[in-house]
Amino acid sequence: MRKPWKIILWCALWGAGILSLFASSAPDGLEKVAEEKGFLGRGVSLVSGLMPDYAIPGIPHGLLAASLAGVIGALAVFLLAAGVTRFIFRSPDSVNKIRNKFDVDDGEVRMKGN
Repeated sequence: MRKPWKIILWCALWGAGILSLFASSAPDGLEKVAEEKGFLGRGVSLVSGLMPDYAIPGIPHGLLAASLAGVIGALAVFLLAAGVTRFIFRSPDSVNKIRNKFDVDDGEVRMKGN
């Protein structure tokens, strides 16, 4: 059987690629209020976004740009989560230390001593 993380990653990438096609083009709440109140143009961006407006710059086809942005975003989140997980569980000793702090009874997890 394949490792579950491969299946999860595959589903996340497919889902992000497809679901990003249905993303709203309407501005978010803060942008909408700023536009209505007339101060949207006065905002200054300190850092430019990697994928402004949830699309990859330079790709002329809008749906493809949005789909790729969704896939890249999902992959970035997966890699970040994998890195944090590896950092936390970097050795068998750290896993055992964490396991020794918790009791698991019938699916209920409690800290030992509580």
